[in-house]
Amino acid sequence: MRRSSTVGVALAVMVTVGPAASAQERALNQGHPVRLDDAYPIAAGDATLLLDGGLRTQAQSANRGVFPIDAQYAILPNTQLSVGSVLTTTPHETSSPGSGDLTVAARATLGRQSTFLPTMAAQVGVALPTGVGSRSVDVELKGLATRSATLGLLPMLFHLNAAAQFRATRPGSDEHLVRYRLVAGSSFAIPQQATTTVVGDVFADQALRRGQRETIGVELGFRHRISPRIAFGGAVGTEIAGPRDRSPFFATLGMSVDFDLPAFGKPPP
Repeated sequence: MRRSSTVGVALAVMVTVGPAASAQERALNQGHPVRLDDAYPIAAGDATLLLDGGLRTQAQSANRGVFPIDAQYAILPNTQLSVGSVLTTTPHETSSPGSGDLTVAARATLGRQSTFLPTMAAQVGVALPTGVGSRSVDVELKGLATRSATLGLLPMLFHLNAAAQFRATRPGSDEHLVRYRLVAGSSFAIPQQATTTVVGDVFADQALRRGQRETIGVELGFRHRISPRIAFGGAVGTEIAGPRDRSPFFATLGMSVDFDLPAFGKPPP
């Protein structure tokens, strides 16, 4: 399995600080449990530890277990720093050969929803060459948009994520230097049960190697907050088009724990 000692140290520091008095309001985080991410900021000083475990069936190779872990922290208002990794039971067989398993990212909110524009955010992420078989530094530029609307009596949120991933160092001769990732979907809180969010999305990922088909799939998931500090969620999905060894079925379960840390611009208690 892939391992990253840096992630372990960062997460251990967050866990020892103590739980947050008030939880953040963001409901969607990429990979926990679906790929879709919302554009909302977290309050200065809020931090979250996200832990998930999943199973991916493969059409032509061994099924694999996948265990994403992320830590997020807002050190300034309308910003977010994050560090994350993915452990897998088949580290030599990934959709992005040569990429590392340690990712650091920074996000900033660009604007709140107005009459004509959605809430928007931008994120820069760097995947470092750590883990089995890694050799390249990958840089990702990502834009996020979220807009609220009411359909009948049901308030809904509509989301769009668009990212360009650059193979910054040591690209293979048959690899794309730039590839795209797109996710679009919607989410809503269940009426009379505001602590539960349901989300569905469609995604498309360009293949790393030239000549391979892009992967297209769908997901359906939920997130339920069981206390002001703790939430759990799950998702199922399928890759309906793509390379021959795509995943016909995958499922994820996970949880998040919120913490309260010092920050610049944080209002007094």
